[in-house]
Amino acid sequence: RVLYAGRLCRSKGVLDLIRALGQFGIDELVSLKLLGSGPARTEAEALSSNLGLTHRVNFIGAVPDITPFLRESNVLVLPSYAEGIPRVVMEAFAAGVPVIGTALPGIRELIEHELSGLLVPIADPLALASALQRIRENPGFAFHLAQRARLLVCEKFSAQRMAHDFENEYRSLCQQGEQKLS
Repeated sequence: RVLYAGRLCRSKGVLDLIRALGQFGIDELVSLKLLGSGPARTEAEALSSNLGLTHRVNFIGAVPDITPFLRESNVLVLPSYAEGIPRVVMEAFAAGVPVIGTALPGIRELIEHELSGLLVPIADPLALASALQRIRENPGFAFHLAQRARLLVCEKFSAQRMAHDFENEYRSLCQQGEQKLS
């Protein structure tokens, strides 16, 4: 059970994800839920149909809360071509769901390859399919990734940690301002 949550557009790699799913063959028990809307939805639906995947790709649309979908998923995939630090990855980490993402700077801020998730090259459906297969065939490895990622998000991105970091930054800036005024 593969999950994607985000805007449905080419630059988010949605078509690559559907092509990766196609690598498993028509009879495989690998399914994809796409949360979100956007300009590539029609193209993604057509690609799913052309690859014979309409029974395995479910277009959910925009949802107010992805938590229920994370709970029923085996992996979250973010195949973007451009990304900041994606909150959806942190949400998956907190939910204990392993993540596959493209090796972009913002995603690499969160995912340490083979420790807290898997990184794949941009625009590479075959590498994406290989990473999905690895998660599927190695549930122990997937569990280890999810556990490590959950620890990371709790340590680095918890509300308490971020409030502490903001407070320290604010104090530092105030001190610099006081020094300039003296």
